[in-house]
Amino acid sequence: MKISYCWLQEYVACGHVPVEQLADMLTMAGLEVEGLEYCRWAVPETVVVGEILQAERHTDAEKLFVCQVDVGKPEPTTIVCGAPNTRTGVKVPVALPGSQLPNGFAVKTATIRGVVSHGMICAEDELGISDDHSGIIFLPAEALVGTPVTPEMAGFEDDAVLEIGLTPNRGDCLSHFGVAREIATLLECPPREPDIEYTENDTDISQQAS
Repeated sequence: MKISYCWLQEYVACGHVPVEQLADMLTMAGLEVEGLEYCRWAVPETVVVGEILQAERHTDAEKLFVCQVDVGKPEPTTIVCGAPNTRTGVKVPVALPGSQLPNGFAVKTATIRGVVSHGMICAEDELGISDDHSGIIFLPAEALVGTPVTPEMAGFEDDAVLEIGLTPNRGDCLSHFGVAREIATLLECPPREPDIEYTENDTDISQQAS
């Protein structure tokens, strides 16, 4: 089972304990940590904030958009993008030609269906944030065009993932909150209960259709 160090901190105050030390503590307590994977921001400074000034359907490919993007240069940059959520007026991460992305892809100027594209508007998987390739990332409206994209802009947080080998008798730890309760015991501090919101009514449950 994989557990996020950052997510754990929502349920227990363990941020002051280095993740390596936490892994040792859990292992000694019977929750063997079999692996530790670090997730760190590795996006080059050539991935900058861009603003889509115009997005029009490609005349030769209905699923592609030809975008005019302000990346802080004197003239807008033409970029071909295939994301379905492409639209005018949003700020997005733009990998300029020469960028080496975390997934190993090297961005180059390329001709796509007869249109020269000078870079790439990025989705989460292309920046190593997640495996999501459903659409491009929208950055905060206050992000400054032409500046390097930061982790905060992209909603990324450095994290570490603990892979725990659970034994059948520890079903109580089959969740982040379950592991957080174990850590709270080890650190002698109270866990933080998840916030649960629900509404009540006067309906007799026995009268509801099954």
